Amino acid sequence: MLLRAMAMSLFVGMVAVGAFAAGLSGGNTTATTAPVFGPHPRMRHVVAVYAGDSAAATNARQALIRDAERILTAPPEIPSEGGQWIFYYACPTHNATLHLKDGKHACPQCGKVYDDERTRLAYITLQYDRIDHDVLTLAKAWHVTRRDAFAAEIVRVFTHYARHYPGFTRHDRWGRFGILAVIGGRRFCQSLDEAVSIIKLAQAYDLVYDSPVWTPETRALVERDLFQATADTIYAFYLVADGRNNHMTWFNAGVANVAVALGRADLLDKAIHGAKGLRWQLDASVGAEGLWFEGTIAYHFYALQAVIETVHAARAGGWDLSADPNLRRMFLAPLRLAYPNGQLPALNDGDTASIAGYRQFYGFAAETWPQEPRFRQFAETGKVPEQSGELLSGAGLAYLRQGSGDPAVAAILDFGQHGGHHGHPDKLNLMLYTMGRELFLDPGRLTYSCPEYQSWTRQTVAHNTVVVDQESQRGVDGVSRLFKQGDGWSAVVGEASGVYPGTTLRRLLILTDRFLVDVFHVAADRSRILDWVLHGKAPLESSVDVEPMAGTLHDKAGYQHLTDLGAGDVAEPFYVDWMIGSGKRVRTHVNAGGPVRLVTGNGIGYQLTEKVPFILLRREGKGLDCVALHDWTGDGSLRVTSEADRSGRFHIRVQDGARNWRFAWDAADRPESLEVDVKRVQ
Repeated sequence: MLLRAMAMSLFVGMVAVGAFAAGLSGGNTTATTAPVFGPHPRMRHVVAVYAGDSAAATNARQALIRDAERILTAPPEIPSEGGQWIFYYACPTHNATLHLKDGKHACPQCGKVYDDERTRLAYITLQYDRIDHDVLTLAKAWHVTRRDAFAAEIVRVFTHYARHYPGFTRHDRWGRFGILAVIGGRRFCQSLDEAVSIIKLAQAYDLVYDSPVWTPETRALVERDLFQATADTIYAFYLVADGRNNHMTWFNAGVANVAVALGRADLLDKAIHGAKGLRWQLDASVGAEGLWFEGTIAYHFYALQAVIETVHAARAGGWDLSADPNLRRMFLAPLRLAYPNGQLPALNDGDTASIAGYRQFYGFAAETWPQEPRFRQFAETGKVPEQSGELLSGAGLAYLRQGSGDPAVAAILDFGQHGGHHGHPDKLNLMLYTMGRELFLDPGRLTYSCPEYQSWTRQTVAHNTVVVDQESQRGVDGVSRLFKQGDGWSAVVGEASGVYPGTTLRRLLILTDRFLVDVFHVAADRSRILDWVLHGKAPLESSVDVEPMAGTLHDKAGYQHLTDLGAGDVAEPFYVDWMIGSGKRVRTHVNAGGPVRLVTGNGIGYQLTEKVPFILLRREGKGLDCVALHDWTGDGSLRVTSEADRSGRFHIRVQDGARNWRFAWDAADRPESLEVDVKRVQ
């Protein structure tokens, strides 16, 4: 078996290396003209902020020169070995980045010192990152001052890199070496990191290309043993690499920047028009609405950052890619998904963030598409354009919105695509924004080196959906059976029939400006444990008396992280209040159609130490029909009644002051049908 595995690895390595050589001359999209490189610097966008006589440009130049001078006062010691995964430079207990103090790598929270080899090598990666950043700072400073001391330090770093890089062994974060480290690198443990790094170095080389400190010998050494060698490392396993993945996006960006710095038309053509080049990726990796296929805003912007770098490189070669509709859609998608306050939902392997942190992306978009007012508006004001709800079929998301300004409310149903490697088992997950904040959350990813990334965030019970038999869902796509908008309301029905064998899950959401109707229908082929879960970022009060519960509900699949448990049996409709603060509350009325076990407690939020209250309704049987109404009127004045007839048709009535709402939904036989009637009471 070992010999067979070695033979297969050797074969894969040979094929991958061969593919790199072959790929330089072929791709699925052919350039109409050869690139034309002008004089250095070719990537002037890197220093555009320092140009001109404005006060802003003058201040930026002065700050830049101060930073460059600071670097020269204490030139960094340059490592001479490959680094490890940056996420290893963390305390897994507290999900905290380590600090170097007195030569020791310590957790800033608990003080524990990590002196293992993996931590030491992860710190080397941190050193490389800082040096690469400093190199680009020095290059910008040379560009605006022509002080050769700045360029001389760059030459020192580059020649050191070039003399050591060919001797570094290809390795990855799992301890594999050579041809077994398919996604590995040399200076870093990932080709991804090699690509991100080489962009800064290539831009720096482009900026200082004309400095007199270069000699023909050092120039040849750096171009061959740093830049070309890094491009070889990045594309070494081109044939077997996942072309849709964000890694390939950065591979293309890194090689494209090397191409511009060295004037290599063949490399630029491969990065843009190759079999897995940017043009192909924009077709293969971008959904119909412009969201990156991995289904997470964090990776969408991560990929988009690489795309922008590649587009700049293409422009430096005379190629304009702005006519590609998917490129433009990539900037529209986040604006369509942001909550009214600008917060972005932490979908899949995502992080909680504000879209305001990405305004610089929209400066690029506004310049590229001046005819698109939303780009200009957001770039200049940072305010998310108001818009109505919509079904994002390609992304597998339904975004319901009502109202405008501060009172606006929004609900998201995640029904569709799984998201590949970065997807979570969370079909029919609900997120809710109301009263100016996110209430029902998706926990995102924490961080990859934290054990709870796998044991919590990648488990179904961490999300606002239904768990069957205390096991997480399979990574299967769902569908939307209905999306409809009326006067003052919008609705969606999502369905997931493959996440649990023999079980169909359906969820109906109806959003108005004052409440959200939330109906969950489960039909199974045999008796199962059915858990309806809801996590809210607010203290919880319940109309049901719950008793403290010893132990845990389950010892795996995320249940082990549910703490501070209380439980009680419920036979009648009840409510819980999410205490927003300042006397405000969101009341969740619940009718489970019969006896259930109510469990309350705390789960984990966006940080490992953040406790987020939850409610869990448990029933053992072949089905569950749960009707919830989330009411943010503030005084609990809404009155709701609901029942399901023998045919499985739901009848829901909501009395909201002078308005009587009636909803009818056939969850079992006609989930695509919904009747909505609202009458005003005199």
